[in-house]
Amino acid sequence: MAEAANIIQAAFCRLDTVLLTFGYLIVSYKAMKDPDDLPGVQAIIKSIEKRWAKADQEIFIAAMILNPFYRREPLAATPMFNNAGITALLGRVFKRLRRTTEVPQEFYLELNDYLNLQGTFSNLKLQLQIETNIADSAVMGLLLWRLCY
Repeated sequence: MAEAANIIQAAFCRLDTVLLTFGYLIVSYKAMKDPDDLPGVQAIIKSIEKRWAKADQEIFIAAMILNPFYRREPLAATPMFNNAGITALLGRVFKRLRRTTEVPQEFYLELNDYLNLQGTFSNLKLQLQIETNIADSAVMGLLLWRLCY
């Protein structure tokens, strides 16, 4: 789990990465079933949950939703994160960050298009696939270079 610490402490770490790393840690530790490990596992999970409870949860969740590679996928199993729940959450975050009491109608219209891959965002899935292919090619090139040298 030292990898998680390295990820979260990196200079380029984003809020969505922190949230996904916490989720990964919880799932990983809950999968540990050795009775000798259970006291330590329970203590670690409790510590992670304690830190999450103190965090500004909405900003982390908003960052993940606004990452086009994830959008609402990691939250799909949670009923409160349907379109209405996401819209309400992002509206609250918008008001807090912009220090306003009103959210412009355009924000909600653009958010709806983003969540449903419509309008301006209708080609987003294709662009994400292109970016993924480019990244995969770069990784393969690096791996081949390391094998050859």
